[in-house]
Amino acid sequence: MTFKYMAAIAVSGILAVAAPFAMGVQPSHALELAGADEGDKATKDQLRRAGQEMVPAENLKKAEPKSEPSFQPVSQPAPAKQEQPAMEAKPAMEQKPAEPEKMAKPGEKMMAKGAEIAGPYLRADVGYGITMNPDGANTAGAFTNEDVGNLGVFGGGVGYRFNENLRADLTFSYRPDADVDATTSGGTNIASEVDGMTIMINAYADLGEFSGFTPYVGAGIGYARLETADQTGTVVNGGVSSNFAWAVMLGTAIDVGMGDATRADLGYRFINLGEFEQESSTTYDDLMVHELRAGLRHSF
Repeated sequence: MTFKYMAAIAVSGILAVAAPFAMGVQPSHALELAGADEGDKATKDQLRRAGQEMVPAENLKKAEPKSEPSFQPVSQPAPAKQEQPAMEAKPAMEQKPAEPEKMAKPGEKMMAKGAEIAGPYLRADVGYGITMNPDGANTAGAFTNEDVGNLGVFGGGVGYRFNENLRADLTFSYRPDADVDATTSGGTNIASEVDGMTIMINAYADLGEFSGFTPYVGAGIGYARLETADQTGTVVNGGVSSNFAWAVMLGTAIDVGMGDATRADLGYRFINLGEFEQESSTTYDDLMVHELRAGLRHSF
């Protein structure tokens, strides 16, 4: 055997071994194919048990697809289910925003403070009365130059608040002696004094609280007793008159920092006290007074 012949055999062997690699066949297949013929091939079941399959020699040149492995692939864990982004929960019902706390409107009074809660109260007042001069006369004729002096007013009472806007009270007031002067038809100057006492039932409408001020309007009716002193100039004894009295008033309560139940009261009152006389021989028309009053009210 010449060297060239031996080299050709060696090259053929190398190609026989390398060909399966080029065809994608495993090395164990290549070794088996190199010197085997078709009669020596193992059965497919034997090859499956051995974990590989013989490729027929005549199919070496064909690209045979890889046989599926006889073993079941190890099951891979299922990919984690991708969590869907949480849907924003819709409220079952649309909720309306909470309404702000109700505030007192102008002209409206809240019953939050002690002084504005329904219940009884006491009051005390002082004041000053500016009188309107009445006409006077006696059996001889009408007087001239009638004048009734201004007078003081002192009073008190008990009342009851029914709600935030309505209240009423029963008041007693005393008006000390006021000078009474006049000139008779005969030209004689006469003088006397008159004092007055009243008992009044009054009703008030409070109009709402404005920065600590609570304005009100009111009206009252009652009894007036007017008593005169003995008259000088022409001597006449004093007399007593009992009259129907009426009044209208307006004013304001004021928060003066003395507690919720206590309020100052500043007001104006116009009151008609009725007629007065001197022992029936001398008479005067209705005594009407403009009164400015100040006081305190305390609720319970």
